[in-house]
Amino acid sequence: MSGSSFSDSGTLVLDASAALEVILRKDGAKRFIDRIFLAKKVCSTELFRAETANALAKYAKGGFLSKEKCLEALSLADGMVDEYCPIRENETEACSEAIRMEHSVYDLLYMTLARRQGAMLLTCDQKLANLCKREGVPVVLNIAPGIDG
Repeated sequence: MSGSSFSDSGTLVLDASAALEVILRKDGAKRFIDRIFLAKKVCSTELFRAETANALAKYAKGGFLSKEKCLEALSLADGMVDEYCPIRENETEACSEAIRMEHSVYDLLYMTLARRQGAMLLTCDQKLANLCKREGVPVVLNIAPGIDG
């Protein structure tokens, strides 16, 4: 974990992996819930909505969630975010950084938003967390037990 102290702004950027960890009550949910509860504001990119919907639909199609539970979880995920940043507001920056860092634009939408907001990013994505650490963006990484983050 990097950024063990809370960001100066009190703002968090929530990525889809972290939201799913909480919504699906996975092992690391409490670590994220505590941060979210203390935040002044939780924000995310509009991409968050598509990513969470897609992941939850996969759980439903795989028989791990009913359609009703899937839609309920989707509503809960949406309710975790106070403010959404339109993709158009940081797509150029995210694309430029994706080229520079040889990483996906999807992840860079979250990282550049956190950097712009002076916020801490919550994620379960090891590669994204490593990128944030390297770029000086505060991050809380939650990964499966037994894997060193």
